[in-house]
Amino acid sequence: SKVVLGKSGFIKGSLNCQDADIEGRFNGNLNVSGILSLRATANIEGEVIAGKLAVEPGAMFNASCKMKSGSSSTTETKTDDKTSPYDRSQRLKKASNPLK
Repeated sequence: SKVVLGKSGFIKGSLNCQDADIEGRFNGNLNVSGILSLRATANIEGEVIAGKLAVEPGAMFNASCKMKSGSSSTTETKTDDKTSPYDRSQRLKKASNPLK
């Protein structure tokens, strides 16, 4: 769910949501799993946990903030290169410094 707090809006308390777009005042615990957007007129106090944070110039942000890490699931990356990561890093070092 997405929460939108307008310029004249004020929330005091705890808020948990997917995304939030804030123009007004918030005081409390804010937990946003996705994107927290703070507009120029926003005034935030308290504790914030967010997946991503976007702050416009002029926004007041007087809060402790923790950023959520990526998803808890593991993403596997496949490559056609059959060499080990160590071999690839050695090749990169040699390519960047051809005198050695």
